[in-house]
Amino acid sequence: VEGKQPDALDDYLLDYLPELITQSKNEGKRLVNPMTISVRYRLTVKPNAVPAGEIVRCWLPYPAENRERQGDVEFVSANYENFIIAPSTSTHRSIYLEAPAEQDSSLVFEVEYKFRSYAEYNGLDFNKKYTIDPSTALFEEFTAERGPHIAFTKELRELSARIVGTETEPVKKLKLIYEWINDNIPWAGAIEYSTIPAIASYCYESMHGDCGIQSLLLITLLRMNGIPAKWQSGWMFHPPEVNLHDWAEVYFEETGWIPVDQSFKLKPSDDPLVRYYYLGNTDNYHFIVNDDISGHFYPAKIHPRSETVDFQRGEVEWRGGNLYFDKWNYQIFLDYKTEN
Repeated sequence: VEGKQPDALDDYLLDYLPELITQSKNEGKRLVNPMTISVRYRLTVKPNAVPAGEIVRCWLPYPAENRERQGDVEFVSANYENFIIAPSTSTHRSIYLEAPAEQDSSLVFEVEYKFRSYAEYNGLDFNKKYTIDPSTALFEEFTAERGPHIAFTKELRELSARIVGTETEPVKKLKLIYEWINDNIPWAGAIEYSTIPAIASYCYESMHGDCGIQSLLLITLLRMNGIPAKWQSGWMFHPPEVNLHDWAEVYFEETGWIPVDQSFKLKPSDDPLVRYYYLGNTDNYHFIVNDDISGHFYPAKIHPRSETVDFQRGEVEWRGGNLYFDKWNYQIFLDYKTEN
């Protein structure tokens, strides 16, 4: 079969996104179409991964509460009473449980919670002037290098100069960088991030990458150009496709932090508002867990983590060391309820 194969997620979004845009315009609201999403998350440690009687410590993903588009978080249940929910200011929002291992038996950690999620439509105007204040602490932090994964290498500086050229307007620089990655960096499944020495450079060198790899290249190029940019991640809960997912946020004085999802790409639509939807907007199926990379856990993890950059599947350890992904499995169960 010649040409691009049909994509179930694209088909879904091409129907859904115009509805969100229309609703936002008709209601004059940035946040629209509230939906309550109920989550049951289960992590199962394999039998005899830990000696019987030893305490297994487990961190599971939990909804962040740092953006208006995701809130009203409600804890429902956990299968152990001694759970700890990380503060809302945590880089990696988690719920922690612990329990003793039993001989020849799986050890199951399971939690349930729900939250309200909105689609966010900001409607960036690429012909409008958006400003950035270089005197703020926010500017200093989010336009800086942060090695090894956000590094302003010679190769990436040269790439940035080729992409941006003589353009001086920040929002047009954002559009140019987004378009270049869209056109030149195809999505590809990735090796574990913990095995990649410098992710943004790896993306440019290999000329492909998954959602997080593309996002870190985007963030690096934006920061080089004086545009505050940061990481955000969790899951994508779209009915046609549920998966781990990473994206970015950018900051303008006129908008505050707004989402930019590089790997969701320019949509195959003749309507520019739909085509550029994920450049400044998001749907209500982006589940936020993390607000940065490589943060600390609460309570603190003792041993090195399995995923050194992100946190979506969970983390597990015991007194004798970390339990890597091959020692346990995870499952997620979802239920959606719209308010209409």
